[in-house]
Parts: sequence; C-alpha cells; structure tokens
Amino acid sequence: MEKLLRTPSARSALTKVEEVTKRIQSLVENEQSFHNNYKRLHQILDDELQDDEYFVIVDETGRSYIHTNRLWEGTVFSDPIGLQAANTDQPLLQLYERQSGEQIIDASAPIMKRNSKRFTLRLGRIKHQKNIYIGMTAAIILPGLVMAWLAFLFNLPVNQAVVLSLVSLILSAISIGTFYRIVMRGIRSWRRVTRRISAGNLTAEVTERSRSEFNQIGFEINKIVIGTKNIVKELDQSSSVVDQISEDQAEEAKRLSNVFTEYGVTMQNFQSGTEQQLSSLQSANAMVQTMMQGIREMEERIQQTLSTSENASVAAAEGTAAIEESELKMQQIDDAVHMSSQKIMRVADDINQVIQKVSLITKIAEQTNLLALNASIEAARAGEAGSGFSVVANEVRKLAEETNNFANDVVRTLEHTNNEVKIAVQQVESNTDTIQEGVEIVKIAGQSIHQMNEAVIDTKAAVSSNSRHAAAMIKDGEQIEQILEQITNISERFTESVTETVADMDEQVESIQHLASDAVRLTDQAATLNKIVHRFIF
Repeated sequence: MEKLLRTPSARSALTKVEEVTKRIQSLVENEQSFHNNYKRLHQILDDELQDDEYFVIVDETGRSYIHTNRLWEGTVFSDPIGLQAANTDQPLLQLYERQSGEQIIDASAPIMKRNSKRFTLRLGRIKHQKNIYIGMTAAIILPGLVMAWLAFLFNLPVNQAVVLSLVSLILSAISIGTFYRIVMRGIRSWRRVTRRISAGNLTAEVTERSRSEFNQIGFEINKIVIGTKNIVKELDQSSSVVDQISEDQAEEAKRLSNVFTEYGVTMQNFQSGTEQQLSSLQSANAMVQTMMQGIREMEERIQQTLSTSENASVAAAEGTAAIEESELKMQQIDDAVHMSSQKIMRVADDINQVIQKVSLITKIAEQTNLLALNASIEAARAGEAGSGFSVVANEVRKLAEETNNFANDVVRTLEHTNNEVKIAVQQVESNTDTIQEGVEIVKIAGQSIHQMNEAVIDTKAAVSSNSRHAAAMIKDGEQIEQILEQITNISERFTESVTETVADMDEQVESIQHLASDAVRLTDQAATLNKIVHRFIF
C-alpha cells in the first residue's frame, strides 16, 4: 500500500496542499481567526476541494476548526496518523485509514506555529480502482470471443466468423458503453450531491428521470437529504429557542444574584442593628440593676432614719435632760434626710437615663420594623423566590412591634416611678425644712419637750412615708428588671433568628450564583449548537 504514496496522484496532493496553505496563511493567525474568517476559509477550501475527499485545519491536539465536511467539523482526530499530521513541521504524505474503512492519501502542511500553538492543513485524496471499467471492457470482449469459439466449433468460414465476432463486439460495445455511461452518470450525480451535502448544502438533490431500481438509489439519497434538512431545521428552531431561553435565564439569574446579594447586604446590616439593639438592652438591664441596688440601699437608710426617729421620740419623752442629746439626734436626722434627698435625686437622674435608654430601644425597634417592612417589599418583588424570606421578614416585624410595645410600657412605668421619686424628694426636702426648723428651735429657744415630741412624731411619719415610697420603688424596679430581662431574651432570640436568616441567605446567594454559572454554560452550549446548525444551507 505504500506504493500509493509514490504515485503521481499522491505527489500532486502534496503540491496542492502546499499551494492552498500559502493562500490561507494570512487568514490564520490565532484561534480567534477561525471565528473572524470562518466563511472566507470555507469558501477557499470548498472551491479548492474539487474531486478530493476533504480539507481540514487542525491544531496540535488534532481538533478540527474548519472541515469541508461539516459533519466532521469540531471532531478531534487523535489517532497516530492524525497527530503526526497535526504536529508536522514540513509537508508530509501519509496513508490514512478512516473509520469508514477507506484508505486515503493524507497530505499535510503546517500553516503557522507560535510558541506552543500550531495549525496544520490536511488534504485527503481517494485513489479509486478501475474495477467497473475493467469489468465493462471484459463484458464487451467476451461475446466476440464466444462467437469466434462457436464459429470454430461449427466450422464456419473465416469471413463469417469474423463478421459474427465483429458484430457481436460492436453490439456489446454499444450496449455496454451505453449502460456504463448511464451508471457513471448516476454515480457522478450522486457523488456531486453527496459532496455538496457534506459541504453543508442541504438544498442539493438528485434529479432522476427514470424510476428503475438503479435510479431508486438517487431517490433514497433525496429522502435522506430531506430528512436531514428537516432535522437541521428543527435543530435550528430548537437552538434559537434554547439560545433565547438560555439568554433570558442567564439574565434573570444574574438579576436574581444581584437581588440576593443586595438582600444579603441588607440582612447583614439588619443583623448588625439587632446586635446593637441587644447590646443596648443589656446595657439598660445593667443600669436598672444598678438603680435597684441604689434604691435598696436608700430603703435601708430610710429604715435607719426611721429607727433614729423612734429613738428621738423616746428621748423626747424622757424630759428636758435629753434636749442636748435630742439636738444631736435631730442633727443626725437632718444629715440623714439630706443624704436621703441626695440619693433620691440620684435615683431620679438614673431613672431619667434609663428612660433615655429605653427610648433608644423604642427607636431601634422602629428601625427594625422599618427594615422588616423594606425586606417584605423586596421579598414581594422577588415573587415566589422570596416567599420564604417574606415570612421571616413578617416575623421580624411582629417581633419589632412587640419590642416597641414592651419598651413603651417600660417608659411609662419609669415615668410614673420618676414622678413618685420627685414627690418623695419634695417630701424629703419638706421634712428637711421641718427638721431644720426643729433644730433651730432647739438651739435658739429650747422649746418644750411636747413641741419637740410632736416634731419627732412628724419626722417619724415622714420617714415612714419615705419608707413606703422606697418599697414601692423597689417593687416597680423589680418589675422593670423582669421586663428588661424578657426584652433581652426576646432580642437574643431575634438576633439568633436574624443570624440564621443571614446564613440561609448566603446559601441562597451561592445557589443563585451557581444557577447563573449554569445559565452561562447553557448559553455557550446553545451558541455552539447554533454554530453547528448554521454550517448547513437549508
């Protein structure tokens, strides 16, 4: 078989591939050149193909970029012969056995080589054997030989034998020649049509005038062409639909990815706000606990003051001998009441600060409610994809409203407590004035024991009243502690819920991004399918 490579047909194939390579070298600079010059390269190679089997441009891996047979375009020819042709540095002739069983003269020539990238042009040429021609010739000669043999058997004259043989040869030549022309015309017609089909022209068809069994092959070829054309048309329609759907899907996935990314940023900001709210609630709770500790200390001191008042009353009943001692006790009472007044004032200031902190909780709850409302609106825009997030946003809004209601209750309780504290301050200041008057009376005039005893009784009553107010403040403060503890627990659960929601949102964003990536790949595949379909003319 190696003799085929030394035939004139093989040498002319090598010369032809070199000449065509020179023509297309300027059109092939890199991989992008095949996209830019696709039609021009096909036009040149289709025009130059003539009766040869194929032209194909491959890279160093054997992948075909341009093939005159559109059905083979994009195929990777990774067989040893194909790889050797793809990586040759000079014109090369090889004998190539195709998957179809054909033996082809394969001529290849390098187009360009740049760094590790190279492109090569391959030409395939089939050398047909003349079996049909030889058979037809034998069919012409055989009847003449038979007639000559019969003339010899029957001892016919030589001139008759020659005439019979010549007539037989002439008739055989005419009939066989006519049949040969009909057969070859049909074969050439079929070959032209099949070559045009392999070149991507599905409008080609075999024109048959006869309906013989032999000519039926042409009709069968037409059936194949029509079926292939219908398939390609359906593929074209499908590729257009898939391309449009994939583009819409890619665009929608990109939009969803952006929306969920914005949702993620919003939820992260929302999470930061809830954490800040929780921190503020914890600070408010700590301040209330400090306030309660101060109130309890104040109550203890009021009890001490009450005990001192009782001692002063006993001392007043003992007589004038205890005036000096009573004066000293009154002075102690005055000091204690003054200190109590200062403590109550500080408690009032602490309550004002707590009210401000609780007001901050109310503002944070309102901001949380607003963020939840915005999140619900965005979820509604997202449609069915945001329905789960809408439920979470509604629960967040309800929790914010409950937090706001709790905070308002706390503010009202603290304002009531503050009013009570102010009344206690006024009473303590009034008692301080009374005690001061008693002290001045003792110092200046030394009033009677009865008057001093009445003053002590008044002081005792005032201190008892302060004690009751202090007990009420302790009770209210304990309620505030419970409320703040409940609010803190709710805020902690709310913060955990928001954190979980943010984590779920991150997973959703990742899923949407994966969907966007799949949509891009689908778009690429649709473009590839569309490119394959448009290799054909139909």
